[in-house]
Amino acid sequence: MGLDKFNEICNKIKMFEDFECIGGKNENQICEAEKSLGIVFSRQCREFYKRFDYSVFAGIEIFGIQDGEKSSILEGNIVSYTLNDRKIYGLPQMWIPFMTFGDGTMAYYDYSELNGDDEPRIIRAVFSSGRFDLIEQLAEDFGDFLKMLIESVD
Repeated sequence: MGLDKFNEICNKIKMFEDFECIGGKNENQICEAEKSLGIVFSRQCREFYKRFDYSVFAGIEIFGIQDGEKSSILEGNIVSYTLNDRKIYGLPQMWIPFMTFGDGTMAYYDYSELNGDDEPRIIRAVFSSGRFDLIEQLAEDFGDFLKMLIESVD
């Protein structure tokens, strides 16, 4: 999905009556998160974190950078959550958790699989029996995933 279409999707999210976000992050904060995670965010991810960071709409929580690795609260924070799961559970280096489904599974940016626009695919995985298991690919990129979420609640 191109960046213009992605921005249209982001504008639709803002239209939800219960939409909330903590406000966007600046370039330095985004770069600090990338450094902590050892990855470079895709264009869509960067745009989302610049515009919203942590956000909630239609009861769906999308994790943000928030306070980065300095935060002692994991839930809702992609940096702290990722670093914790890498250290304690051996989370794959290129997986970044950004949403929980409430059933023990999570949505991840999978930076080991990039599409033609250098966007990570979105996967669903679970930690079970001492390892992370891929359940399914949810979308080609973050924009397609957000569009899918919007359509599921409309």
